[in-house]
Amino acid sequence: MILMGAGPSGTLCAVASSESSCVPVSMHPNISIPDERWPRLALRRAGLLLLALFVPEAAIGWALRQRRAASKLAEKRKREKNTS
Repeated sequence: MILMGAGPSGTLCAVASSESSCVPVSMHPNISIPDERWPRLALRRAGLLLLALFVPEAAIGWALRQRRAASKLAEKRKREKNTS
């Protein structure tokens, strides 16, 4: 645990430590693009991390987009299962 003072520097340190631990965990792509090489994957993940750090509202839009894509995929699989 980091010991912090009560002044502005302590507040900034607390925010920085909280952001550096929470943001990487909250913004991670679950599925990589097929045939994506590691440099491109690392750059994409770094971009998502910076997006979440500087524009946290974008995380909500990203999550909604993922949910919509997952719902469409589930419906497609359900239809394929019913026609088999």
